[in-house]
Amino acid sequence: MTPLLGRVSTWHRPMMWTAAVMAAMAVVSASGLVFDDRVLLGAPIWLKPFKFAVSIAAYCVTWAWLLTLLQRGRRAAHRISTAIVAIFAVEYVIIVAQVIRGRASHFNAATSFDAALFGIMGISIAALWTATLVLTILLLRTRVADRAARWAILLGGFISLAGIGLGALMLGPTDEQARAIGDGRPTGFIGAHSVGVADGGPTMPVTGWSTTGGDLRIPHFVGMHALQALPLLALALTLLAKRFARLRDDVVRTRLVLVAGLGYAGLLALVTWQALRGQSLIHPDARTLIAFAALVIVVVLGAFVALNPRRGGDGSASPRMLVFHFIEMAAAMGIGMAVFGPLVRLAFGAAGWSAALGFTDLRALIMATEMSVAMVAWMRFRGHGWSSIAEMTAAMYVPFVVLLPPYWAGLISGGVLMGAGHGLMLAAMAASVHRHLAVHRRQSFRRGASSRQYAMQSAESASIGGMRMT
Repeated sequence: MTPLLGRVSTWHRPMMWTAAVMAAMAVVSASGLVFDDRVLLGAPIWLKPFKFAVSIAAYCVTWAWLLTLLQRGRRAAHRISTAIVAIFAVEYVIIVAQVIRGRASHFNAATSFDAALFGIMGISIAALWTATLVLTILLLRTRVADRAARWAILLGGFISLAGIGLGALMLGPTDEQARAIGDGRPTGFIGAHSVGVADGGPTMPVTGWSTTGGDLRIPHFVGMHALQALPLLALALTLLAKRFARLRDDVVRTRLVLVAGLGYAGLLALVTWQALRGQSLIHPDARTLIAFAALVIVVVLGAFVALNPRRGGDGSASPRMLVFHFIEMAAAMGIGMAVFGPLVRLAFGAAGWSAALGFTDLRALIMATEMSVAMVAWMRFRGHGWSSIAEMTAAMYVPFVVLLPPYWAGLISGGVLMGAGHGLMLAAMAASVHRHLAVHRRQSFRRGASSRQYAMQSAESASIGGMRMT
């Protein structure tokens, strides 16, 4: 990976000059944040130029390097990259000009001039997406010796395209704006980045993302910068290979990059789903926390498998068997919730206890029971002993038992109880599966070794007996 970086002097010059200008504008914008106290839609007026300057600089440096890897189509790629530079220049000039005027640059349709400027920005976003797609296709045709770097570049490019494309979710009028336009009283804005709340509410420091509702800028940002995150990971793995022997294997590094790429795509899907449900990033509900915990578990298991190839007959647990058995248990849990959940609701409704299901603590214990019943049935079907079943069932309940006292004391919310409880549950399951699988394989290994030893002794005895007879 390190040789791929090459000499910086050979990188695409217009891109590098643009990155330098954006770095300077980031300093100017930071000064504006300090000395200009104007606020626009609830955020410091110079915050948007600052964020765009940093983002454009990172994009340009990345593509300036990636262009040096091309073996075919270099002339076309350089022309497209120069066009991207022009697109960024137009977009950033509009943003800064609107800041100077004290007007919003995005979604602004208050006057024909403002609407025209935002229309130009919309066209530039479409052109940027198309240009990035063409450059990514050209990279697909390029052979990169380091497989981990190749996959990092390709996955980063495609996820970045998805992130840029998600910006289109912000362009259409919201329901409120559509009703206002239909009633003949337009608000002066078409489109919004917030979901469930109006733009301009309380925001996080630095990022400016909403703290009260969904924010579509989050998936846009996360997706767009996969092009920096994944190649940087590949570079970090190459540097760490000097200290860790296992990472010197190109196959191991490639698998880790693939796991990271799939995890990054999952994270992009998760924050998009969260934003579209009108949910703030810092106030996730139980479903979001459960999905995030599941994503983390899958990525950790994937990394474990990548770092530990299938082992031989020493009785150790195969990572693939570990993941397979964990998926079996998780699938049984999901089926239990799907089957018994509706039955529980019907039973509580028939008894007139439907309101009781609104209590988070009771609902958590009911969900643990639903999952446990299905898992016990599956484990008995697979021939597991009662001690293993009891341990796995404890993994369903113990996390909630530990978290219930803080919940009753008001120290954690219901969302944290459900999300953290399920996350700890999955971790406890993984530990239990690994322990019992290792024990099972060691026992099988000992039985196999004993059988082989007995066979060898029998053969030896037979040989000796034959010699005596002769």
